[in-house]
Amino acid sequence: MDCFIDNGISVPDGVSVVGFGNIREGKFVRPELTTIGEPYYDVGAVGMRMLIKMIKGDKTQQGLMELPFTLEKRKSVKTL
Repeated sequence: MDCFIDNGISVPDGVSVVGFGNIREGKFVRPELTTIGEPYYDVGAVGMRMLIKMIKGDKTQQGLMELPFTLEKRKSVKTL
């Protein structure tokens, strides 16, 4: 975002910026970073359960595993 601002591009009026991971530092930059939060603990827990099942020889779920995410709306995205 600093690069945009340094080059005369307004955030969020000229360009919207969204981060991923919901790191704490996103609250302390200007403008505050809109970000997608992922449930890291749940990703690890589900992965470990799947791994343990595989090691035991149990059938594991194939395909896509969907877990909930959050969208932290802050000030780096313009409302249209």
